[in-house]
Amino acid sequence: MTAPVHNYSERIPVDWNPEFKDDAIIFGQKISQVFPNSRLTDTTTFLKKGDVFVLLPGENFGVDFLINKIRDKCPYAIVADKKIRKLSGKLPSYCKAYFWDNLKDYIGFIAAGFYNNPSDKLDVTAVTGTDGKTTLVNLAAGIFANSLEDCAAIGTLGVVIYRKNQRKQVLQDYSLASLTTPSPVMLQSIFDKLRNEKVGKVFLEASSIGIITRRLQGTNIKTAVFTNLGSDHLDLHGNLGNLAYSKSQLFSHPALTNIVFTEKNRSQHSEIHLVYEAIERSDAKKTPVGIKCFPDKPTNINSEILIVEKNVSRLGTLVSLIKNDEESEPFLIKIFGKHNLENLSLVAGLLADDLKASNAENILGDCKLPEGRFELLDGENLPLVCIDYAHTPESLKVTLQTLDRLKEKKSSNLICVFGCGGNRDINKRPIMGKIAASCADRGYITSDNPREEPIDKISREILSGICVKRKSDWFLIPDRRKAIEAAITKADKDDIVLIAGKGHEKTQLINGVLFEFCDKSVVEDLIRKGINSCQRL
Repeated sequence: MTAPVHNYSERIPVDWNPEFKDDAIIFGQKISQVFPNSRLTDTTTFLKKGDVFVLLPGENFGVDFLINKIRDKCPYAIVADKKIRKLSGKLPSYCKAYFWDNLKDYIGFIAAGFYNNPSDKLDVTAVTGTDGKTTLVNLAAGIFANSLEDCAAIGTLGVVIYRKNQRKQVLQDYSLASLTTPSPVMLQSIFDKLRNEKVGKVFLEASSIGIITRRLQGTNIKTAVFTNLGSDHLDLHGNLGNLAYSKSQLFSHPALTNIVFTEKNRSQHSEIHLVYEAIERSDAKKTPVGIKCFPDKPTNINSEILIVEKNVSRLGTLVSLIKNDEESEPFLIKIFGKHNLENLSLVAGLLADDLKASNAENILGDCKLPEGRFELLDGENLPLVCIDYAHTPESLKVTLQTLDRLKEKKSSNLICVFGCGGNRDINKRPIMGKIAASCADRGYITSDNPREEPIDKISREILSGICVKRKSDWFLIPDRRKAIEAAITKADKDDIVLIAGKGHEKTQLINGVLFEFCDKSVVEDLIRKGINSCQRL
């Protein structure tokens, strides 16, 4: 099966306020008034009797397929594009039909109107960037909830409400979709639910595809955050410039009052200027942040807030915070790596009005990374194991470099287990092979989510990036469970094993079939067999 061909490479600006925006909102409000007890949904999986269904055909589902799919679910009404009005005779006779011209371009506003503009009642922060979105939205929601008010994170981990005293509530009904940024219809439904749950702040992952396909239209975004730019989704965008342009569109949102971003540095891709130019054009307040990994060396970073790394060990990272030329006392956090310190600095930027050097430890000291993000597992007589979602060249490199610093002996080996997703950007495969071989002592190339692509083909393309002298240190084991088991059981106690690419995921997609699979469960099974105790560091 051939992967669908997308076209997200054209540099077309996102129109946040199209001509008929207000009409679309009113249209949604009128439908809601007719069906006050109904939900609006565009997903047949979540469709229930009495709902209003948005019939929007896509690459995988045509009009006839969707009509047949919903026939037995008995929605009260259907919203469809005027282009398919001629097919209205095929619609279930019991359904009331509503039609809108260019529905795909306006459905976010219609959904916002249907739910009475829920994001207007929330403080929404949208986070974009290649790496770090999931970590940042969940890290921020947890820290804000402990210090200020109930918050929610929306993204790869689903919809999670963070309440006081570190209580978490996962909204399962909204956490089954596989999109980083939910569809505009689902997003407005989520906002409506969060508003009813008395949530104040919402942190939302804004993927480049989600931005450019207008999933955020109808959302009142007050704050935008930029993490970084890396090589991912180039199969969809065509090149890094188009990817950067897509992300830059977030910063033209008309409701923005605040932008937080990492200070530009020389090591970043040149195309990143598209994002920084968009940030500069915005009238919103701008808060640049950064990190300092060599505390004794001077820095020319003009950041309003700096996180300073003092020392790192398996217990965590000793840091301080600099704001307004005042530096806090050092404090220990359970966060590792330059990339995660950058994420923490962005959270500090979001807290700029309340954060001071004097209260930095109280606010940031108890921060925790989300599941599957640099998650360390340790068992007696077994190597230290790190489970991380790193699936891009940049994230794999920084994770391996961080783990290398945690070696306790010169003789310790760093071992890497990873693969690459199928039916996705093939250009990054040899690059990731090269990075893994240059940073790790040895490793295992295995399956990630191969989808419909042969695992052996993906593995060979990864292996092609490894130089001839290092190829003998790398083993091809397609079965991910066996690869993990081999990496851990063949390692010495003082070694470190990174299992990269899937992080929190509980499934694996092979040949179009979804299997239950969890990296952490495999590791914990091994630890239980070898030793009766397992501790999360």
